[in-house]
Amino acid sequence: MQDKLKNGELVTIRPPRLEDAEGLIELMQRVNAETRFLARGPGEFNVTVEKERAFIEGVLADEDGAWFTAEVGGRIVGNCSVGRVGRQKRFRHRATIALSVEQAHCSLGIGSRFMQAAIDWCRSKGIEQLELEVAAKNEPGLRLYTKFGFEVTGRMPRALKYADGDYDDLVAMVKPLGGTAAQA
Repeated sequence: MQDKLKNGELVTIRPPRLEDAEGLIELMQRVNAETRFLARGPGEFNVTVEKERAFIEGVLADEDGAWFTAEVGGRIVGNCSVGRVGRQKRFRHRATIALSVEQAHCSLGIGSRFMQAAIDWCRSKGIEQLELEVAAKNEPGLRLYTKFGFEVTGRMPRALKYADGDYDDLVAMVKPLGGTAAQA
C-alpha cells in the first residue's frame, strides 16, 4: 500500500523482503540510538545480514504473525510486528504489537498506518484482543495508542533502567477487537 505522508513524501507499507535485511539492521541501529523508548539501547542490535534474512524468512512463513515495513524514497524508515501471544488455544485470541519509526519520519502518519495494518491483520485472523507495552515517558506513543482505542490495564514501575541511571515505567495497554478467535 502506497500513501502520502503529512510532509508530502510517499510511503509504502509492505511486508519485508529478503533484500531488506541490511536496511532493517540499519534501521534498528538508528532507532536504538535515537530513542530511549525501545527495548534495546545503542549498540545492542548486532545481527548479521544472514541472520536477519533467516529471521525475515521465518516471520513471513509464520501464520501466527505479520511484519510490516515503511519504505520512503527506497529506504526502510520503520517497521511493525504483530503476532499471537502464544500458540496454545488459551492464548490464540490475543496478539501483541511492537513498532518503531526513525526520528526523521515520526509524527508523519507512519505509526497510524502500521496500527491500522496490524488491526486489520488481527481481525482477519479472528484475534479478539491486541496488546502492547510502552514506556510511560513515551508521550507520542501513548497518544497514538490511545487514538486507536487502547486502554491502560497496568503499570510496571521502574521496568526500564537507562545507561544514565534513570528509570521508566512500562505501561500495559489493550485494545479489544471483538469477534471470535480462530481455532486453527
